[in-house]
Amino acid sequence: SSVDGYIVRPYSAGSLHDRIEQARHRKAALYDIYRALEQGDPDTAVTLCRQRFAQRGPQWLQAARIGAEILLRLERFSEAEALFRAIWEADPRPWALLGVARTQLDSGAPHQAQETLAELVAAEPDYPEAYDVLGRVELELGRFQAALGHLEKAVELTPMAIGRQQRLGMLAYFCGNRDKATELLERSTYLGLDSKMFDSECLVLLGLS
Repeated sequence: SSVDGYIVRPYSAGSLHDRIEQARHRKAALYDIYRALEQGDPDTAVTLCRQRFAQRGPQWLQAARIGAEILLRLERFSEAEALFRAIWEADPRPWALLGVARTQLDSGAPHQAQETLAELVAAEPDYPEAYDVLGRVELELGRFQAALGHLEKAVELTPMAIGRQQRLGMLAYFCGNRDKATELLERSTYLGLDSKMFDSECLVLLGLS
């Protein structure tokens, strides 16, 4: 259905068991929210998420995150930003401040997003998702070399991430750095040709390179 968690290598049967148990408990605790979404009623889902967050009920942090993501998808940007900020203030997780920046960027405020991301990187310098969004901000502002630098940092932190390899390779190609593009696109193809995440545009650009 969707990703519920992840296991860092080296993993064991015990760690897999723990993650499965956590996923089952989370799905049960958030059943009413998921049911509202499946019934095509996002407004009710958001209301339930806000209630769970306010009451600090079971899985309140995850419920708040779901609610903020729904609001962002519905383009209710001010509400999404407010909820992400409330989460950050209640329990400062990096994804919450990243959510604030994503909301600012999607609502057409890249400079505000840049300031928020600077705060996030200062607090969490090894958080690769921050550099992904910083790359988007720089592209929005037309600063392609700066975007390259941020995407390079994200790849450096997660060298096996196929999506990041592809994005960096494509950007390097369109910035005219064909040697770097060839290296990155070849690596993306080697790592991810059989993956559902693989974008066949990589093969086109690799051929042109």
